[in-house]
Amino acid sequence: MPSISVIIPAYNRAQLLPATLRSLIHQTVPADEIIVVDDGSTDGTAEVAESFGNPVRVIRQANAGPGAARNRGFAESTGEFIHFFDSDDVASLNKHEVQLQTLLETNADISYCPWVKGLIVGNEFIPESAVLQKRGLPRGNLIKALLTSWSVVPHACLFKRQIVEKAGGFPTDITAVEDQMMFLRCLLQGARVAHSAETLEFYRMGDPTKLTSQGHAQRGMACSWARYLLSANEEVCERGGYNASVQSSIRNYGERSEIARHAMVPSQWFGFRLRTYEAHKDLENFFPHEHNDLKASLKRIHFARCEAVNQYRYTYELSGWWHRKLSGVRERLRGVRARSCFRAQRFSEQDAALFPREVL
Repeated sequence: MPSISVIIPAYNRAQLLPATLRSLIHQTVPADEIIVVDDGSTDGTAEVAESFGNPVRVIRQANAGPGAARNRGFAESTGEFIHFFDSDDVASLNKHEVQLQTLLETNADISYCPWVKGLIVGNEFIPESAVLQKRGLPRGNLIKALLTSWSVVPHACLFKRQIVEKAGGFPTDITAVEDQMMFLRCLLQGARVAHSAETLEFYRMGDPTKLTSQGHAQRGMACSWARYLLSANEEVCERGGYNASVQSSIRNYGERSEIARHAMVPSQWFGFRLRTYEAHKDLENFFPHEHNDLKASLKRIHFARCEAVNQYRYTYELSGWWHRKLSGVRERLRGVRARSCFRAQRFSEQDAALFPREVL
């Protein structure tokens, strides 16, 4: 049986970590090792993890953030397949089995599964209305989808080790949305992605100390999101070999040109420019007199192709408004509450049956 390593960054999770570990230890295809990276906890998280014994292994380090913690765990792991997981969430007991089977059958590099937000009370799960990423992969280019209209969380994925190595792990210069950048880098390395609809991850809500959000409320997220968009634009262009002169040619000849049709230049995608416009607005709201360099860089992307700045501003505002209205109609028709980028469906009895209450 191929080997699986689970990597869990944890900060002050002594109360919540046991449920997470039990859902992993009792998998129908157990992991060969579960590595808990204690990221400078002060509440006995490491001791709680160590009390589980084999296959749980604990690594202690000074607080360095989620990206650095995951990278440390990955560096010390040995599995052929890697499962990055959050320290307060719970996995259905067939998660490894289903996702491993998907990878072996499709020869994909990444298998991702649906996940659902909700409250975990004792051994019961109280869901939000929607199961996210239930409807499978978006059509077309996944890199373009990820940067314009799609969102994936790596803790719902199972990775082949080689693709994580090629991607270089998680960035450590941003402490939010670093998981999106890691997934993007996997795609840039040619990762093939498959969907595993028959399993589920249960994402715990109501916890203000999540490592991936600690210290990063809306203000911090706005900065991280802006930096992510700018870095993504640069890395996609570099990977495609499109330098500044080529991008200038595309701007001059328009999106209908032959080079534009085959280009991987995010700034040429309206959905990406709309995201940079909205990120710029967030920075203006949260930091009216700060981060002028970020604002200027974002503005160069979403206003680069038009001299009539006000005209484009109205276009972005109208498009954003229409997108929100259209998403609302789709949500009501599907009976869910979730943005379209999450490709959601309603929480069903079959989904509820996957919650591992018997081991919690």
